[in-house]
This record gives sequence, structure tokens and C-alpha cells, in this order.
Amino acid sequence: QPEDALDALLGRRVDLCMNLAVTELPPGHDDKRVQSEHLLDDVMDVALPFDHPLAGRPEIELRDLADADWILANPGVPCWQLTRQACERAGFQPRARHYSDEFVGVVGLVAAGHGVSLVPRLAQPEFDREPIVLRPVAGEPPVRRISVQTRAGTADQPHIAPALAALRRVAAGVAAADPVQCRAAVPA
Repeated sequence: QPEDALDALLGRRVDLCMNLAVTELPPGHDDKRVQSEHLLDDVMDVALPFDHPLAGRPEIELRDLADADWILANPGVPCWQLTRQACERAGFQPRARHYSDEFVGVVGLVAAGHGVSLVPRLAQPEFDREPIVLRPVAGEPPVRRISVQTRAGTADQPHIAPALAALRRVAAGVAAADPVQCRAAVPA
């Protein structure tokens, strides 16, 4: 969790930490002991079963899912917060049918027709063979803001600088422009 990572950084148990924030700025952004760097925005898309009535749409208005059953992350974690905030902006509270903190569980429940969910694009490539449809959220999509933090003045140290450079390279290469196109699992 972001607070634990920041505590570990300031307590010198780690030299850098990554955070998933639900706001524009990561925890500790205003602490002079911490240097924060935004790496990427991980957009969350709607996950629907293949046979869902809205599956053929190019994008999904969340308000059209106000009566749907939802698969949510456990209360308090960033994906739960982002889903709740996005649904509230659309004018409703999501009706939780199931909770899962693992995307494997979320996608399995969606594929089995037990509800809909929001899945971040960084998690989607793993599920390209699942019988689900991933569609962008119409309007302002929910976004996990991913940042890296170091203690102030340490980013150029020889054991930290290469790790930061690698994180920047990976972040630049994985920022997906569109949701993954899934297809039904093909029997082996």
C-alpha cells in the first residue's frame, strides 16, 4: 500500500518505491525528503462477458451498468477506490456481487457471467484468451497513476539510477493505447 511503501522508503528499508495512486499526486509528494516521479497512467477499461448486451459497443457509458452486478477489489485498495469513484461520477454506487484482489479471479468471474468490472490495461495482456470483452469507459476513464519515489538526493546513486532508468524504459514501452482484444479460449 502507498503509505507502507513511503514508510519503508523514509525508514531506509528500501531505496525506491512504486505507488499506485488514485489521485493526481502520490502520497508524500509534498514531503521534502521524498522525490516523486510520475511513470505512467494505467487506464482501466470495462470488462464484460462476451455475451453481455453491451459487449458490441465501442465504448461503455458506466451509467449503462448501474443495474449490473459488479466484481470489485476488496474495500480500500486503489482499484476499489477507482471503481467506486468512476461509478459515483456516473451517478450510482456499484452493486458488489463478488470481491477479488486478484485479476485472475476478477476475469474468471466476469467470464463466467457473474458481473462486470474494471480492469487496468497493464493487467490485460494476461487475459487475451479469456471469453471477455474489454471496452474503454466513455468520457473520463478511471486511471491508476503509477509513480516511483526515492529519498531526496539519492536518485543519482549508482545502485538507484539504473533501476530508475529501467523503470522509465519499461513504463514508456507498456503504456497501452487501447484495451486488449480478447478472444474466446480455443481448445488445445
